[in-house]
Amino acid sequence: MPACGSRVIFSASGVREIVPAPSNQPVKPACIKQFLALIEAAGEVGKNEKNGKSES
Repeated sequence: MPACGSRVIFSASGVREIVPAPSNQPVKPACIKQFLALIEAAGEVGKNEKNGKSES
């Protein structure tokens, strides 16, 4: 979770999307939805890796 100026960037291994969030302001609901989608996508990648599947 690297800091980038006044934002924090969330990312996950195997997931293309990144979620920037303000580091010194309240987080908006849209950012929370993006973060939850990132977590869900990361979980799917983890399940596919565990089952030996790969997405191309």
